[in-house]
Amino acid sequence: MARKMADEVPLTFYLPAGLFLKPDARITIQVKLPQIKVCGISISNWEVMERIKELVKPETFVSLRVIHYSREVINFEGDVESVRAMRKVVLLLHKKAIKLSGFSEVLRVSAKPYQQSYPTKEKWEEYFEERGVESFENGRPGERADTVVLKELPVKWFASRTSDGKPCPRLLSQAFQKFGAVRKVGISDYHSQANTFGPRAESINFDCYIQYEKYASFTNAMSGLKSMKLLRLEDAGKESTIPMRVDFDRGAYLSDRNIRKRQREEERQRKEAEEQEKKEQEKQRELELQKEAEKRREEEVRLARRAKKLEEKKKRKEQRSLLIGHLKSIAVRRKQEAQRLLSVLLSAAAEATYEEEERERDTLMEKKRKEETMKEEEELRDKLLKNVQQLEQRRMEVQRELLLRTLPSGKQRKSAKIAPNND
Repeated sequence: MARKMADEVPLTFYLPAGLFLKPDARITIQVKLPQIKVCGISISNWEVMERIKELVKPETFVSLRVIHYSREVINFEGDVESVRAMRKVVLLLHKKAIKLSGFSEVLRVSAKPYQQSYPTKEKWEEYFEERGVESFENGRPGERADTVVLKELPVKWFASRTSDGKPCPRLLSQAFQKFGAVRKVGISDYHSQANTFGPRAESINFDCYIQYEKYASFTNAMSGLKSMKLLRLEDAGKESTIPMRVDFDRGAYLSDRNIRKRQREEERQRKEAEEQEKKEQEKQRELELQKEAEKRREEEVRLARRAKKLEEKKKRKEQRSLLIGHLKSIAVRRKQEAQRLLSVLLSAAAEATYEEEERERDTLMEKKRKEETMKEEEELRDKLLKNVQQLEQRRMEVQRELLLRTLPSGKQRKSAKIAPNND
């Protein structure tokens, strides 16, 4: 039970950064595929992964990914919580078979713990003996077995507030002092490579060299990091892990000779960079002068165009003023002509009206004269008729008197009696 607990509880590595060490519990899984004879049919990696997950229940994978795929086989790499769980999962998977929908043949599964190529004490002793370093004391720092190489560590895990997002050598030195006193720390290559060994993998990694003062510290680090993964406990309680890729330094990266060489190379690169920067600055100045000259030319062209436009605008304005003046004079002449024409028309209209009125007046007077003449003629006719009647009456009276005078007295009386009846 104590061994089980020791396997599952992470070892403290560097507590200020929330870093712990945990045994690497990766598994290599191989699934042999059946021969597909029908075109258009393929095997789903996702379905195979689901069948694998069903086989290992109640155990679960922290991560499971495809590392190789071909027509004959699919290779997976899985990560579980502990070595105990790894052994159990290997037993649950090895020599098992899975059945996929649509396939009559079963898929054979084989599983084994992940085999990492890790350098042994014999390998580094043999390596340095071949180069004339028989013991740690006989070798110079960096050219003996004193430097551990670590590959693809997450930059974010080893950056400090003052390192501007880069790995902090001081923090690395403090972290790896767990195995002994550190002499030097070197940071080399950066990798923009996704790390898939954890729920929250980092995207930018780096390589570093840790040089120890004593051989025992070096061996402690090599043995202490073997088959381990680095775990980071975050503020929210989530965990991220990466496998520790460890080797001993085979290139004397932190030897005084190579450090001086890199310093000379850095100095040369710095000078080249300065010269390049000067050239770039001169080129930039030339470009700026060219741009300024071009800008001045463009400004002169713009001013010339503007002056030309202003001159054309002035000419158009003058022409417009002349045209407006001409149109105004034409308008005045036309107005005067219109006034003269209007006065002539009004005079003609007045004369026509006067003549019409005269004709109407003459017509009325003629009509009135005719009416008066007719009235006078009628009055005269009436007077004549009345006079004729009076004359006729007088004539008749005269005739009666004459008749009376000629008749005897008896007949006169009879005639006198008869005469009134004739009237």
